[in-house]
Formats: sequence, structure tokens, C-alpha cells
Amino acid sequence: MTGVRGPLANVWHSATRLAFDQTGENVTGAGAPPRSWPVQEQVIDVLHKAVYSVVTGIIADRWITPILESHCGRTSH
Repeated sequence: MTGVRGPLANVWHSATRLAFDQTGENVTGAGAPPRSWPVQEQVIDVLHKAVYSVVTGIIADRWITPILESHCGRTSH
């Protein structure tokens, strides 16, 4: 997805980060499946990744200005 900003981008980034992290750990054998973790560790892991995604999103939204262009009328159907 391109052009996604704000809270929606943070949710997508958090979900992608969680999925990638868990897949990488399980494929390499570096970690146990999350369902085998204590609930408190799962909550901490999700919160850390969510905070990381929100902070990264805030910085990116302020640093990268959106390009607002209209593409209406540029091509024929």
C-alpha cells in the first residue's frame, strides 16, 4: 500500500512487523511459537511493536510530505 498515513498506516505496520518477526524467529528456530508464550510476554511483545510502529509512523508522517495530485482526466478509458 502506498499513500497510507496516520493511524491506518500504524495498524498495518504493526501487523506486518508482528508477522515478519514471528515468521523469521520460527523459520530460523530462534524462538518458540507465540501460543506457547505466557500471556504477559505476548502482551509486552505486542505493545513494544505497537509503540515502535506508532513512533515510526509519527516521524514518517512529519518528515515525508504527502503528494497530493489529481489523476482525473489524464488517461482515456
